[in-house]
Amino acid sequence: MKEGRAEPLAAKAERRWQREPVVTIESATEQMSLSGSGQQIATIPIGGTKLQIWNTQTGALLKEIKAEGTRFNSVAMSQDGTKVAAVDQNSPTRTIELSVWSVETGDRLWQKSLGSAEGQPPHTDLIVEPSVELAFNLNDSQIVTQVNLQPRDAELSIHDVVTGNALQSLDFNALLSTLMSKTTKASALASTCKILRSALMAALWRPL
Repeated sequence: MKEGRAEPLAAKAERRWQREPVVTIESATEQMSLSGSGQQIATIPIGGTKLQIWNTQTGALLKEIKAEGTRFNSVAMSQDGTKVAAVDQNSPTRTIELSVWSVETGDRLWQKSLGSAEGQPPHTDLIVEPSVELAFNLNDSQIVTQVNLQPRDAELSIHDVVTGNALQSLDFNALLSTLMSKTTKASALASTCKILRSALMAALWRPL
């Protein structure tokens, strides 16, 4: 400020979005998941018969993972890019399984069952498509999964990344039944479920 007058501030350079893609990955995918650095991306190609890990800077295919007799439903990349978690369904047994794989070697580190689609109406190719969500937490020590096998039937579980053991789980179907016996107000029921789920997710994502 000079002689009681304010000098105009220098205009900031206009931020422009890059319109051209950095790289194009030649893959038609059903699902994808980025690593924490954004340097790698895991994809499930259409058909769900394999996992693919790509370099997002070069477009190079780093690793391809196949498991005979399974169809991959969901995928999550670890924050550090060294592991990929996937939920698949085994065709003969119709079991739904969570596996963690090494990105470097392509080896499966462990596999755990999340339930079975036995007794559900069969799909045309004998593989039922459950609703599945999964993700690593911020320090890659845990994996959260949510599997819906039936309408209104969902279980949220937290697994140890090293062993695959379930550390905590919440059966929303049982929770709904309990709450319905205590209240007849649908709005109160829905609000309670949201609060409990948010609390569990907040505990998972809190950095340790």
